[in-house]
Amino acid sequence: MNGNISNISEEARERVALALGRIGNSKAMDALINTLINDRNPAVREAAARALIKFGSSAAVDALTAALSCDDNEHVRDAAADTLGRIGDRRAVHMLSVALARDISEYVRASAAEALGRFGDSARAAVEALIDALKDDESALVREMAAQALGRIGDSAATGALADALAHDRSEFVRVRAATALGQLSDGAAVEALIGALVSDRSASVREAAAEALEELGRRGDSSAVAALIDVLLVNAA
Repeated sequence: MNGNISNISEEARERVALALGRIGNSKAMDALINTLINDRNPAVREAAARALIKFGSSAAVDALTAALSCDDNEHVRDAAADTLGRIGDRRAVHMLSVALARDISEYVRASAAEALGRFGDSARAAVEALIDALKDDESALVREMAAQALGRIGDSAATGALADALAHDRSEFVRVRAATALGQLSDGAAVEALIGALVSDRSASVREAAAEALEELGRRGDSSAVAALIDVLLVNAA
């Protein structure tokens, strides 16, 4: 092998890591894990984290959760959270919940929330952490991703927090996500909140999202959603 391989640039190593991930050969996993843990360059570590998406082994998940909790670079932690969500190993739910609650980077917290949503019903253990983020996180991006995740998980325990976010969150984008999430829950209390947004929210995007959520509930057999839509139509026609 050419001796110049020792002088390969960091950009080239980043590309190599991504290439190995796309190939998906099991022989590459150990090298990618070693790179994620030990490489001095954060861009290369980030590439290794993203490349591990095709390797759902215990070793890969352990390395990614370690990077999520310990790496000093937010881009590496962000990539680790995203990859863990895409792998879908439920062992990652706890560490993603911890990252959502504690990471100093809003981008990592948002990625953790989005990743938890990818688990769907399997992430019910994270509902409390997601509700806390929706209520209290200073970042609108994090609150938006928390609302989205709660809808995808589908636990009716989140209805109250989502209804409150729809009614009161200062971010239009969070209110849109909250409306969409309420349309994914089988809870009668969601209809009242959605009708309130449809009738009174100042944002056309939120009103549209509320109407679409009510439609989704109606399609899934919620007769109260259909009745509410009929009432809105007839009352405003008078």
